[in-house]
Amino acid sequence: MTAVWHTVYHVIIGKKRPPKRGQEMVKTTLRLSAEVWRKARVRALDERVSFQEIVERALDQYLSKGGRS
Repeated sequence: MTAVWHTVYHVIIGKKRPPKRGQEMVKTTLRLSAEVWRKARVRALDERVSFQEIVERALDQYLSKGGRS
């Protein structure tokens, strides 16, 4: 029950989830246009995930395609 509550709390509150086992995390700062930030934040709220999750997904997708096409 504690693990479920922990996950629900972090999704609803927008806190970052604990890293996956063996996955090192780093902290960084980004400067984004207000429009991009707003769209990403709305998407995160709609999907009930953190802003961090949205940024990480976008970067993963971008990098898996080899950058700009």
